[in-house]
Amino acid sequence: MGFNATSKFRMRLLNEDTGRTDPVSVQIGLDGLKLSDANSGRSMRSYKLGDISRWRAAPTSLILHTRTPMDVEESQVTLQGDEHATRSLLDVLTCSCMQLAELLQSKQAGNEENETANSLHALVAGNGKKKTKLPAVEDVEYWHSPEKDGWMQCQGDYLGTWRKRWFVLKQGYLFRFMNDKVSESVKPRGVVDLSKIQDVKPASGIINRPNSIQLKTAAGGSVAYICESETDMVLWLSALQESIQRIIKLVAGVEDEPRAPSSSAANKSSSTTKRGGGGSSAEWVHQLERNFESMSARGGSP
Repeated sequence: MGFNATSKFRMRLLNEDTGRTDPVSVQIGLDGLKLSDANSGRSMRSYKLGDISRWRAAPTSLILHTRTPMDVEESQVTLQGDEHATRSLLDVLTCSCMQLAELLQSKQAGNEENETANSLHALVAGNGKKKTKLPAVEDVEYWHSPEKDGWMQCQGDYLGTWRKRWFVLKQGYLFRFMNDKVSESVKPRGVVDLSKIQDVKPASGIINRPNSIQLKTAAGGSVAYICESETDMVLWLSALQESIQRIIKLVAGVEDEPRAPSSSAANKSSSTTKRGGGGSSAEWVHQLERNFESMSARGGSP
């Protein structure tokens, strides 16, 4: 069968919030992956192959993680089916990624297309995981020894309502969970790869919400969170800045490996916040803003 044509599979799409599954038709071709309602044929979601950041396969399920250039968090799509359908779906997806990568490289495409081709090659070579200098998100043991964790509010993907969620920061990733009952068996509801983040700053003047922060990518995508208090906002800003700085050093080869998780940075930030009376939190915010502006002016160098 030629993979340049679109291949169709009947699967079930898992709703991560309700746990319910709905029958869907999955189409895969060089133009990407498309999900349609199996009964009405209504188009539900579509993804370019280059937007697939990783995948995980099990005998009866395929979990795809996607991120467009404008996205900050990955989106997760869980498809379920019998063993034969799942294996066939994975085979077609793998071959489509390989063929698109070779096509982009053969036509002497521009930088963006070459980057997509390299990304697809790395994805296929790693069986759904890209090998980088940074720890793979699947290898991060987020259920213990976080660099920082706590409650923040985030907006829903569809309704845009603010919802209280538990966040865990570790080894260059910000994980989002429904609650603070985090264990190895609990999978994150969302993940932010901080290596993609160019700017982190207070966002009260942007989203008109107190104690809020914003993470922004080089492509202009952004996400905002509301912290529990001004002190908590300062601690989150400090922890995120430190994590991004470690990523920059690691990629540049300044450090051989990520430092072991430590609470010293948070303790230091907390003690500094307490010094100098009631105005110290605001001073810390201003100092962090100056640090971020300075880092951006130097092109992200520490």
